[in-house]
Amino acid sequence: MKPMRQPPNAASALRLERTGMKLVWITDLHLDFVGEQGLLTLAKDIRAQRPSALLVSGDLSTANLLPKHLAWLRAAVTCPVYLVLGNHDFYGGTFAGVDGLVDAFCAQHAKFHHLGKGEVVPLTKDTALVGHRGWADGRAGSGMKSPVVLNDFVLIGDLRGLSQAELFAELAARGDASAAYFRRVLPEAMATFKQVFVLTHVPPFPEAAWHEGRLSEPDYLPHFCNFAAGQAIAEAARQHPRCRVTVLCGHTHGEGTARIARNLVVHTGGTEYGQPAINRVFTL
Repeated sequence: MKPMRQPPNAASALRLERTGMKLVWITDLHLDFVGEQGLLTLAKDIRAQRPSALLVSGDLSTANLLPKHLAWLRAAVTCPVYLVLGNHDFYGGTFAGVDGLVDAFCAQHAKFHHLGKGEVVPLTKDTALVGHRGWADGRAGSGMKSPVVLNDFVLIGDLRGLSQAELFAELAARGDASAAYFRRVLPEAMATFKQVFVLTHVPPFPEAAWHEGRLSEPDYLPHFCNFAAGQAIAEAARQHPRCRVTVLCGHTHGEGTARIARNLVVHTGGTEYGQPAINRVFTL
C-alpha cells in the first residue's frame, strides 16, 4: 500500500460537530536533552494554545529523570494530560519499575492519566481517546534477520542480556499484548463514538514508520513498527467503517502521515533531540 503524506479528504470523512475543544499533541520530547530555556519555551508554546487536553505519545525522558520531568509538565499545564510511555522512558529502569512510578504519579495528580488500562476517554459526545504504548514487535521488514542493535537492548533491564531468539520472543510478546488490548478496547470505542483518537508510541504500520522523509529500511522496520497492533487497529476500522480513527505515534523521529484506509489515518511525529516542540493541534 502506497502511503499518503496528507490526511484524508475532509469532504469524504464523516462530518462531526465542531465543539472548539483543542487537543495539543507532543511526542519524543526527550527532555533529558533539553536545558532550562528549552523547557521554558516549550511550556510557553503549549500554554499559548490554551489546550483542553495534552496528549503525550512517549519518550518524555528516561527512568531516573521521569519524576523531575513529570513534575515540570504538571507545573507547565493546567489541562488534563493523557500519556503513554516510549522505549526511552524505560532507559535505566525496568518495565514494572517505570510503570509503577508513573502510575503512582498519576494517582497523586488527578489531571494526569497513564493510558492502557482499558479506558475509553470521552473527549466530546462524538470523539473518544484510547491509548496503549505498544512496542516494536520485531515482525516487520527483515524481522529476526535484522542486524540492528538498539540501545533498548542494553539500557532496559528486562531486555539486557537476552539472546537473539529470546529478545525477539519478548518483542513479539509485547506487540501481541498491545494488539490484544486494541482488539478488546477499540471496537467498544468505535461502536459508541464517531471519531476515535488512538495514542501509542511505535508506528503500528510500516507505511507510517517515517524517517528523514522516507519510510524506514527493512532492517530497521522490525524495531520501528508494531505490526501486530496495526493488524488489530485495521481490523477494528474495517468492522466500524462509519467511525474515523486517527492514530498518533512517534518513535521514528520522522514526520509523516499515512492513510491506511478511508477511515484510518496515522500521524507520526517528527522531532529533533534538544528541540522539543508541539507536533500537532486538533480542534474538535
